[in-house]
Amino acid sequence: MQFHLRDGGGDGGGDGGGDGGGGGAGGQSYGAGGAYVGSPPPQGAPFLIFDPLGGEIRESDFNFNAVFPWSGWQPDLFGVIALAEFGETNWRRYIQHDGPPTDHAKIVVEIDQLAAMARDERPRLIGEILDQNARLRGYFAEVLMMSAWSHPNTLKIIEMAIRVAQMVAIHFKLKFNRARPQQICPALVPLINSPGHASFPSAHSLESHLIALSLAEIDPQHTKRALIALADRIGRNREVAGVHYPSDTRAGREIAGQAFDILKNCPTFKATLIEAKREPGGAGTLTLPSGYSTSTAKPEERS
Repeated sequence: MQFHLRDGGGDGGGDGGGDGGGGGAGGQSYGAGGAYVGSPPPQGAPFLIFDPLGGEIRESDFNFNAVFPWSGWQPDLFGVIALAEFGETNWRRYIQHDGPPTDHAKIVVEIDQLAAMARDERPRLIGEILDQNARLRGYFAEVLMMSAWSHPNTLKIIEMAIRVAQMVAIHFKLKFNRARPQQICPALVPLINSPGHASFPSAHSLESHLIALSLAEIDPQHTKRALIALADRIGRNREVAGVHYPSDTRAGREIAGQAFDILKNCPTFKATLIEAKREPGGAGTLTLPSGYSTSTAKPEERS
């Protein structure tokens, strides 16, 4: 077998920027990402490879029928596919909302509510708010004890929901262009920087509720209440942070329900949902080896 010294500045740099960059994107969410294809060497570093046709390995040994495994795909890329399918529907016609309140008295009531939340709840929720601002996906993954290795298809469901929710949220944000709370009442300083888009509806609320509804399809009997409760809490925490009105949060929840009615019929979502139900903790039951009891997890005594 022949070995050659190759300069990683070309192939290593290119592959590192492509495969490594893509893998990193998935890894930020779940801690695994593109590890399937391996980590490239440092850019510019030389590395050894062997000549696959050097004599010991023959062309007849190659597997020309190989395809990239379904489980090896980065979850976030499936969000792009589902987004394209969702976009092909007439979703703007079916998803409707009357918009935020414009009556000054109602707005004052909401400002008063936000001031009370900042005073009474913000101190004890600072850590949770900051964490949810940085890693929304992780909260749902933890509720269902998921990882990229144990639940690759369930994580794809999360990414589909997030991509669709982002597009729908921006559509309505552009339509209504609601000012952030601190623009109405400058004294209401938010805990975090207000995002660079309009307030209505709350994207965190819309994303969280669409994730919850999507994941609940896997095992609605046991997980739906917990998932919806988590989505409600994430949405309300954005109010406590001072970046959203209560009506923003409610709208996110309502719009998520309408969006889910469309997303659940998208081909990629439906196909992935079937696979997700087969993963640990899904709707399918775990089949133990013959001779084991579900109550003791030990070999049953045989007479």
